[in-house]
Amino acid sequence: GKGELILSDYQAGDFILSGQWKQFLGTYTKNIGALVFDVNLSRKSPDWFEEYYYSNNFRWQNDFSPATYMRLSGSYQIRWITLGLKQTTIDHYIYFGENAKPVQYTGTLNVTSAYAKFDVKLRHFEIAGMASMQVTDNDNVLHLPLVYGKLKLGWNIRLVKGVSILQPAVVINYFTEYYADAYMPALRVFHLQNDVKIGNYPFLDINLTIKLKRANLYVAYTNVYSLSNDNRYFTTPHYPMRDSKIMFGLRWRLYK
Repeated sequence: GKGELILSDYQAGDFILSGQWKQFLGTYTKNIGALVFDVNLSRKSPDWFEEYYYSNNFRWQNDFSPATYMRLSGSYQIRWITLGLKQTTIDHYIYFGENAKPVQYTGTLNVTSAYAKFDVKLRHFEIAGMASMQVTDNDNVLHLPLVYGKLKLGWNIRLVKGVSILQPAVVINYFTEYYADAYMPALRVFHLQNDVKIGNYPFLDINLTIKLKRANLYVAYTNVYSLSNDNRYFTTPHYPMRDSKIMFGLRWRLYK
């Protein structure tokens, strides 16, 4: 575990306490998995920006209380899969409301989530991904998609042993439909909105990586599903993602 306490200046009294306990079901080398428990407790003072702001279009002066965050999680890990539960409790949560101005929720907000992560390697083939389902006890204050997931299908092809590897892969991201926070460019913040839903759309990318000793070359074809003319590819309301396009790059470590 570890802890941090701020003793002076504006954030005096803020702290972070975190700890982890990992219990193998058996011994370190011979077991049927491990149970992992995490706890994180923190106190955070409101940002200066949330307390006071003055411009032509937005003005506010607040006297918010510090917010307290408690995160508890437990998971079961074995070889290629992790299954877990997470509980987050926030007291005096600060957020930006529908008018794009900061608001403090005086009650306690709870978020409960269940998740799974996996990474399976079968010879040269790899399947990796994660899925998460989360709910909040007050969706008037915090909007979340019910389900979010990511899946990667990859294949490692050895061209020349110890010299070059070819790695084609397909990556899919998905989240269910929900009222995502809108972006306010004048303030550079995200705020609540209840007019436009986004989601229920697969974000599909195709990647090809070639490793030549210390050099990595990659080519990616992004947002492939947009070719279907299903024009719902938004990750933020009113700001669509780019249409499908080809990207390429090079990374070369110039040392022995």
